[in-house]
Amino acid sequence: MMTEHYELKQLLNLYYSGLTTPDDEKRLVKMFESIDELPEELAADRDIVIALAGEEVEIPKEAPVIIGMLVDKLESRDKRYAAGRRFIAFTGVAASLAIVVSLVLFIVRNGTPNPYEITDPQTAFNETERALLMVSEGLNKTDAFMDEASHTLSKITFIDDSLFEEEYIFEDSVYNDVDDERI
Repeated sequence: MMTEHYELKQLLNLYYSGLTTPDDEKRLVKMFESIDELPEELAADRDIVIALAGEEVEIPKEAPVIIGMLVDKLESRDKRYAAGRRFIAFTGVAASLAIVVSLVLFIVRNGTPNPYEITDPQTAFNETERALLMVSEGLNKTDAFMDEASHTLSKITFIDDSLFEEEYIFEDSVYNDVDDERI
């Protein structure tokens, strides 16, 4: 009995490793079917081996033709995708060249001095100070306008909207879940 279990485990190891021959698989199925007292640890293995050792599957006669057509279809699709990949590669190269040309032109064009560029540090300081004063004046005007708008809004009284509120439940409303909780 122990030797039978040992041989069964050996065959199972070979079976799960994919090293059994068709004869070994048939012998494994016969061993599972002949053993009356099978340990629980091998019960699941028995179910798997017997289920997989079912009858051989018949391959239809048209299968090679259908598979050939499928392979041809995949090859033609691969050719179309190859053309698309070539197009993407060419456009990538063209874009890279355009970027390089643009950078070269930018560098060459900016190599000549700008007549409006300020090179004197004192002049640059004075111009910066003048620009900051203009920004400050604009912010002060905006602050005064906001104070005036706030004062005007405080004088306006609004009608109490709670008099007009009614609880309607619409079938297509997004807020039905929220309304259900309140009701």
